[in-house]
Amino acid sequence: MIKHARNTLLVADHTKFAASAAISIGNARNVRAFFTDAPPPNSFCQLLSEENVELVVAEQEVS
Repeated sequence: MIKHARNTLLVADHTKFAASAAISIGNARNVRAFFTDAPPPNSFCQLLSEENVELVVAEQEVS
């Protein structure tokens, strides 16, 4: 599905940055943008930058 998509968007909250999984859905070069709720670690940001993946960090609503 990712292979045939025009744009692949990845969404994950900050709790997933250090998590590992037994499956793989592809690699960063297949992703156009990554949406999250907090800035990821520098090493993750560097990987996104190297693969030209746009990083979008959601703004928190102040109540």
